[in-house]
Amino acid sequence: MKRLSIFALGLAGSAGLVGAVAAAAADRAGQVPSLSAWLGKEPFKTIDGTTFLEHPVTVAALRKAVLDARVRQTMLVAASNPYQPVEQHGLELATFGCRLHACGDYAWTVYVDPKKQTARVCYHEPAMGGRSRWYSPTGATKMVDGDTCPSSGQ
Repeated sequence: MKRLSIFALGLAGSAGLVGAVAAAAADRAGQVPSLSAWLGKEPFKTIDGTTFLEHPVTVAALRKAVLDARVRQTMLVAASNPYQPVEQHGLELATFGCRLHACGDYAWTVYVDPKKQTARVCYHEPAMGGRSRWYSPTGATKMVDGDTCPSSGQ
C-alpha cells in the first residue's frame, strides 16, 4: 500500500502532481478506515497506514476548498505543527492547528463532512490583521472579523 504524502498535497500546484495525488487518493478510498476513527485522536496519528489529514476524503475535500497551495502547505506539510485532537462538530469532524512557535500568528481549523466528502477551512496569518479567511467547500473565500480561527470546543 502506497502512502500518500502530505507534502504532495501542499505542492499540488503542478497538473501532473495534482493528478497523481488524486489518483493515489482514489486508489486508497476503499482501503482506509472511516474518518470517525480519529475522533479524540491527533490528526497525524497513523491508523491503518494513513492519517486524518492524508485520508483520501480529506485530501480531495481540501483540494476543492483551499485552492491556494501555499495555504495547504502551511497547514499540512509539517507534522510537527501543533494540532488538537479531532472532534465532532455536528455532522463534521474538526481539528484546530497552528504553526509551531507562532500559534498566535498562524492558525487554522479544518472541518470535514465525511458523508458529503467536503471541507471548509478557517485560516489566519499576520498579514490578515484582525480578520481571518474562510474557505467554503466550493473554493469560495470570505474574510470575516476575528484574528484567529475556532479552536477546541468552539
